[in-house]
Amino acid sequence: MTWELAIEQETGAEGVTRLGLRGRIGTAAAARVIEAVAQAIDQGQRRLVLDLSAVDYVSSAGLLAFDAAADRIRGAGGMLVLCSLTEPVRLAFDLGGRLDRFLVEASAAEAAARLGATQTFLSPS
Repeated sequence: MTWELAIEQETGAEGVTRLGLRGRIGTAAAARVIEAVAQAIDQGQRRLVLDLSAVDYVSSAGLLAFDAAADRIRGAGGMLVLCSLTEPVRLAFDLGGRLDRFLVEASAAEAAARLGATQTFLSPS
């Protein structure tokens, strides 16, 4: 179990950016999710994959951060797909009534395909 949130950014040749999140997304870390998405938008990225394979907890503040991140990318004319939700994270989204607000795929490759790309990403370490 990892407590502090770490975010890695990887942009593939086809222009899809994967933000790999690792750790817990509580109140303190929620703003970092929004900042990471805003930074990707500022870099010109419009197709984002948020890889949650290494996230084991999302608080209600974290859920609100994902809503805000999705609003930001949509406002910039882009699209965001969540992928690789662990069971506790999927449950948090479901119980928070937010699961149906997002496009969700089983893997980063499937998320990239959903965004119109065939690229692959490195596996989170």
